[in-house]
Amino acid sequence: MASHQNGSVQCPHCKAENISAVRQLIAAHDLDVKAAFVQGKLNLVRCSHCKAVFSPDVATLYYDLEQGHAFVYVPAGPTAPGERPATRVRDLTDALRRSLAPEQWRSNLARPQRFSSPGDLAQAILKADGITPELLQVQAARAELLAALLQAPSEEELRTLARAHDAELDGPFFELLTAQMHAAHMAGDAQRAQTLLTLRTYLGRHSSRGQEVIAAIDARLGLNGIQSREELLTHLRQARDGAERAALVAQGSMLLDARFFQLLDAAAEQAARDGDAAAAAVLQQLRIELPALKAASEAQVRAALERAAALVTQVVSAPHPDRVLAENRAGLDEAFFVVLGATIERARRQGAQEPLRALELIGQLARTIGAEGDG
Repeated sequence: MASHQNGSVQCPHCKAENISAVRQLIAAHDLDVKAAFVQGKLNLVRCSHCKAVFSPDVATLYYDLEQGHAFVYVPAGPTAPGERPATRVRDLTDALRRSLAPEQWRSNLARPQRFSSPGDLAQAILKADGITPELLQVQAARAELLAALLQAPSEEELRTLARAHDAELDGPFFELLTAQMHAAHMAGDAQRAQTLLTLRTYLGRHSSRGQEVIAAIDARLGLNGIQSREELLTHLRQARDGAERAALVAQGSMLLDARFFQLLDAAAEQAARDGDAAAAAVLQQLRIELPALKAASEAQVRAALERAAALVTQVVSAPHPDRVLAENRAGLDEAFFVVLGATIERARRQGAQEPLRALELIGQLARTIGAEGDG
């Protein structure tokens, strides 16, 4: 018995028999096949009689060599004379053993956990990967809360919402907010990036854990936690050299807008009125240098975004996404996860559940491969 097998499958609509190749062994690392099964799209057949498209009800064995477990589904329908469901399970495990190198085989793969339907098996796969229905609901609720906060008609309403949902303004929430903020900035949507930054700063000040969580996130991303234009200007005035100013511009580029330059010009005029020639000279030099530094920083961001977007597209469309991820481990950086996170969030907002699950699986695998590279 091979992982692919030609056989007769019955159309559930017109009952016509169709000859088709079906896959019965699913490897956890074969992400494309795994995602297709989870989405109910594996082994799709177009009926030669009524032209309906259906997924045949066939025995299926899923295995994960890394986690060392196997799941199996066997249809409850009629079998060959004298054949029992246990026989089909044994046939599948024997086929799996033959497909693996001797050192890959584990005895517990011969005792797969049984499930009564393909849907139950798919849910078990997601649960084993940490993607439970409850988790998806929590993530959706988190996204809905962020949308509600963004749509608050007044500061008073925003404060009321923040207080009412203080317990939910936790690490994962601020990670989502920060990821969307960086995704908007990298996509060139300066207005949305600034709106999200303003919201993040406000929530950081008006939630019980906000400032601590934001500081931890920024430290992990290598940012210095600049939260306002005034703070950025102070740091720039104190910078020792061009390299330090360039780093500050990269970290606070979302704040370098028209309002920032108005603040800079006002500070320069005040220094001149005060007779502080040294301060005025520093500010005038910043007025000359910053536009070029900002342009250079944005060019680097766009390049990083384009590389990450190309890699995400390559992974999503590849027959073996796990191989593409492994071959591009160095590209699994912040930009990659920002782009992937924005793609996942777009699928969630659109209600595209099947692509959402596939993208979540890709994210899970990318984090695993990235962690292996760090180790």
